Amino acid sequence: WAIISTAKPLVIGGHDVGILDKSAAYWKARGNAVWGDAIRGFRGSMVAMGGFGLAAVALELFDVVDDFYAGRPRKLS
Repeated sequence: WAIISTAKPLVIGGHDVGILDKSAAYWKARGNAVWGDAIRGFRGSMVAMGGFGLAAVALELFDVVDDFYAGRPRKLS
């Protein structure tokens, strides 16, 4: 994260290009392997955090539904 947060945009073809504007393969091809590795690791971290977030939402939904049905009064016949 330190590399990505401190990276300054480069001027390529008269346009400012930030580290996250291009792929890891692009930066490696341009000779900036450090930026390429940083983006590849950052992408993996983002995918992992997204998966963790989805799992947390699913478990929370299960808990809410369970609490809902546990709190309903039962019909007496």
